[in-house]
Amino acid sequence: MLHVACGNRREAVCPACSVVYKRDARQLVRADLSGGKGIPESVIAHPCVFATLTAPSFGPVHARRLRGKAVLPCRPRRDATARRCPHGRDISCPARHAECDSRLGRPLCSDCYDYTAAVLFNAHAGDLWRRFTTYLPRQLARLAGITGKELHAAVRIRYVKVAEYQARGVVHFHAIIRLDRTPDAGLADAYDPPDPFFTPALLCDAIGQAAAAVRLTADTGTRRRVVLRFGGQTDARSVRREPFTGSGQPLGGQAVANYIAKYVTKTLDVPGLPSTRIRSKLEITALRCPAHHQQMIATAWQLGARDATAEPRFRQWAHMLGYGGHFLTKSRRYSTTFGQLRRARIDHRRRERHPDGEHDPWGRPLDDTVVLILKKHGPTPEPATHPKLPALKWPWRPPTTPVPTIRPCLPPESITGSSHLEEPLPVKSTVDNHLWSVEDLSSYLGIPVPTLYRWRRYGCGPPCHRVGRHLRYIPDEVHVWLREQP
Repeated sequence: MLHVACGNRREAVCPACSVVYKRDARQLVRADLSGGKGIPESVIAHPCVFATLTAPSFGPVHARRLRGKAVLPCRPRRDATARRCPHGRDISCPARHAECDSRLGRPLCSDCYDYTAAVLFNAHAGDLWRRFTTYLPRQLARLAGITGKELHAAVRIRYVKVAEYQARGVVHFHAIIRLDRTPDAGLADAYDPPDPFFTPALLCDAIGQAAAAVRLTADTGTRRRVVLRFGGQTDARSVRREPFTGSGQPLGGQAVANYIAKYVTKTLDVPGLPSTRIRSKLEITALRCPAHHQQMIATAWQLGARDATAEPRFRQWAHMLGYGGHFLTKSRRYSTTFGQLRRARIDHRRRERHPDGEHDPWGRPLDDTVVLILKKHGPTPEPATHPKLPALKWPWRPPTTPVPTIRPCLPPESITGSSHLEEPLPVKSTVDNHLWSVEDLSSYLGIPVPTLYRWRRYGCGPPCHRVGRHLRYIPDEVHVWLREQP
């Protein structure tokens, strides 16, 4: 038995593979901040900002508030009129929550909490980030007093971002954004510092204004339309390469890389949440997770219904509370790639295990470009048969019984004296026609689509061709196969 790595990044699913993924992510981020892995050390002098883009409020929830190291009350309300919501529930909380408190992120009033807007924000979080990357160069050019074309000729914006779930089940982004000088023609991999005019403070102001300008209107399938945006707690701080000071305020490159890598392998740490996709509504009612997250999953399932948005992605990512994007993305020229890191690790292990070079079982130098095909001698074993289908010989060949004569449906008086009816009906060429899909063949033969898929699995159906991710049939081959059937 050969054991292979599953490659899952989630720590709760595979701790071993998540450790490798976390270390690769840390190296990827550190290469941008301090150089290495093919990135020059001159990137230390580039303006670099660590930004956090949060989601807006969808209703009052339990939270852990800090002032320095002191924990503050959750939601203190002294005024009696402000302690009651429109539904008559008390929305105040004087408790000082601990980090492991199970109430964190739970709404104080489930009727006041806007579950539809929360799920829509998760579903369109990637679109909001895409608009943010579009608005950021515009705001930076406006603050610099130049046009967008002049900015594009002067600097390029590189970034890496990671998505993290908050306790309330809504995602927010942490991003490292860096400014590079626009490389000359033919030097796409150059990493030169930009003009001294572009400072980290200027980039921080542009990030805050770009995040505030992002708007996206989402449809709920009803007359209501939700305007999505980032929250007002956008934080942008300059990344300083020196170590932490006594106050802990400056951000170091090592600390930022560790922080990003920490959340790369994390998911929503809530007991009872499903780790696979939900197939039916009955699975939602059988979940043993908190009522808040169960309601978010049910809302995502309802938004994917035909009478709502009719978008399949809501039900496809209902187990992720509507978010179906990548948890770690970067711009193309930010730093190295995961593929290069994995290739370097494989080469290092090969040199470590085989100092004189790796050889094949015949003592020849191993070449990755050479493929050896080993032919097995002896009879081929019979394949397993399906209990509902007859036993098939492999490879399957069409029967050799005589093909019956095909007669057209004609009136009885026209059959008398017709000698040409004894010959097979010619097959019309369909070279110029389009290919048939599985649904087209099902309609032509009058056979259910699942039966056609089962035929293809056991090799007893008409010839089928794969075009990308789709199955297609050539009409001429289908006609020939149909004539050969007994």
